[in-house]
Amino acid sequence: MDRAVFFGLLRQDFFPMLRREGFGGSGNSLRRMSGPLVHVVNFQASSSGGHCYLNLGVHLSFLPTPGGKDAAPDQLDEASCAFRFRIDSPDPSGGWVYGESANQAKESVTGLASGWSHVGKAFFESYAKYPDSFVSILDGLDPSEMRSVDLLSHARIAMHLGRVEQANRLVEAGLRKCPPVASSLRANLRRVVPPCP
Repeated sequence: MDRAVFFGLLRQDFFPMLRREGFGGSGNSLRRMSGPLVHVVNFQASSSGGHCYLNLGVHLSFLPTPGGKDAAPDQLDEASCAFRFRIDSPDPSGGWVYGESANQAKESVTGLASGWSHVGKAFFESYAKYPDSFVSILDGLDPSEMRSVDLLSHARIAMHLGRVEQANRLVEAGLRKCPPVASSLRANLRRVVPPCP
């Protein structure tokens, strides 16, 4: 089945549902924005062909992207978001197959919409409002189960919310876990909380 046919079905059957829920944009990435909060839904075509991936992302405009650049909310893609998730399909590839026929393509798009309804909405619900959702997230953190790069994002959010002591604890946890060779990550962690004068 042609990729264009599958994406045509997405635009006909799935995109209108996303638009009713506040997502907008064109191309294969749609965004929903509220204050500094950005939700991204991205359809990524597989480089091997035959299927695509449904990627979800959440970002806050005051956070730099993982590459260290300022975030342009209306241009963010899922890969540039601080919080990411992929809705896998039942296919062994984890991707949503284009199918060998129009009926198979339609079944795949229907399955994708079901995955969105059951999993995608729940993911975004965890990050529904700023600052409320993020205060709840910070209150429930266990730094021992987090990677250094995630500790960096959460420390930046804590600092933005004026939670300086928590930001310091997250930075310290991140530095303990961060390998010495990750000099850029270590430097970014150290910059989160300005030194006392």
